[in-house]
Amino acid sequence: ILYTNVPGSGSVPRQRVALHNLVTGRKYIDHEDRDPLNCTRGNLRDGSGVRNLANRRKMSNATTSTYKGVFWHRHQSRWVATIRIQGVNTWLGSSVDDEVAMARLYDAAAEQEFGEYACTNVDLGLLPPLP
Repeated sequence: ILYTNVPGSGSVPRQRVALHNLVTGRKYIDHEDRDPLNCTRGNLRDGSGVRNLANRRKMSNATTSTYKGVFWHRHQSRWVATIRIQGVNTWLGSSVDDEVAMARLYDAAAEQEFGEYACTNVDLGLLPPLP
């Protein structure tokens, strides 16, 4: 995130403000291309905490799967697809050997739930688009 200092006046102290908030004048902003350094008006859209989380990349510490929304359930020995909706993890399905099918299942649920804010495995370049 890029920050800038806004000078104060009189009794108002100088403030540190995120550049995307300064550009738009709004508190909650989402970067459409998921690049926090791209603060052009065309890349910024209204967002909320929930929308920003929906537009997030795959967690870097998620090591069991190549895909977002998929993990290896070691007790059941299968791939599991889950999605977090309104603070609740929702089980989408599981497969013994098809990790890609679970990633597609996650993508479909994310697009249905989050619409244009969904960050899918296809968007991240982890899966090719369906024909």
